[in-house]
Amino acid sequence: METLFHLSLPCDNVEETRIFYTETVGATLGRYSNNWIDINLFGHQITFTKAGKFNFNNPNYVFEEKILPSFHFGVILDVDTWGAIYSN
Repeated sequence: METLFHLSLPCDNVEETRIFYTETVGATLGRYSNNWIDINLFGHQITFTKAGKFNFNNPNYVFEEKILPSFHFGVILDVDTWGAIYSN
């Protein structure tokens, strides 16, 4: 998948979110697990992470033992570009 932007959002139910985006909107499913899905939407990636009933006072979640913000947006880079930027 060649994506331009990545947007991450919390969701209450991963399966219901998948059904809506793939069957109603017509987007395609990317990588996924039981707790999150990537949706390919017109060349962009939206990641939905199971967060239950979201509490805006606690806008973070744990993913692979790391604390991440539930809402985040950015560009997707190849590994070499990411490494060059990250090491600076």
